[in-house]
Amino acid sequence: MKKLLFAISLLAAMGSVIVCVAIQRHIAAALRDRTDSAAAQAQTIAALDAQNNRLSRIVDKLKSTKSLSHDELMELLKLRSNIGQARQLAAAKPELEATNTALRKAEAIRQEHLAQAQAATNYWPKDQMAYAGLATPDGALKTVLWAMTSSNLNLSAFLSYGTPESVADMQREWKQKGLSPDQQEAQIRAIGRSLTSGSEGFHVVNAQLPSPDLAVIDLSFDGEDTVRTFVLKKIDDQWKFHDLLVAGQTEKIRSSASGEEFTVRSPTLH
Repeated sequence: MKKLLFAISLLAAMGSVIVCVAIQRHIAAALRDRTDSAAAQAQTIAALDAQNNRLSRIVDKLKSTKSLSHDELMELLKLRSNIGQARQLAAAKPELEATNTALRKAEAIRQEHLAQAQAATNYWPKDQMAYAGLATPDGALKTVLWAMTSSNLNLSAFLSYGTPESVADMQREWKQKGLSPDQQEAQIRAIGRSLTSGSEGFHVVNAQLPSPDLAVIDLSFDGEDTVRTFVLKKIDDQWKFHDLLVAGQTEKIRSSASGEEFTVRSPTLH
């Protein structure tokens, strides 16, 4: 598979995975929206239940008298139009309550995981990311993340953070698509937002050096309970981004220095 800088080809080649990842990134907002929606539905059910009770009283009155006033008849017709909805919502109430409970539990787990990550000594808050150079694998990865989350992306600087292979693949794809420099920059910004928008910070779960010029770092995207694997290569004493693997993906990476091939697999669990 092509190694495009910062997962451009990876995202294009794994559309179904990206859809799942995108959904997961927005889970916090979805949880809040669904919780609010469930609460609103519960209020609607209560209101319709009250209307149903009023309808029952009017029906009882209809049974005991032979006619209704015009106002009572109009109210009866209005309530009858709502009674079907009231019954449907009443029937759905247990399911809504169960969904609401599950969403609250999922949000509590997410918050617990985030708090644990934030307490770690190697936690990197997203809003505090900054250029950290390319002298070490950790520093290079911080620089990559900073570039991905920066609102002032510089295309030429961004390209300098990638290996020649990844940059060549990216430029080849851009040429095939006929993208202008502005469009190239916009695409990188969009990918950066897509990868990091659901996270509040990052921390290293595992780091390996299979060879002196190859680093594999499993990075937790905290706030969305996702681990992604970054592969970096050392070129002329600088560590450069080479590839990105999503959960469960396996790739074979070759050391430029020794020529040895290593199998790299991104973990499936947080």
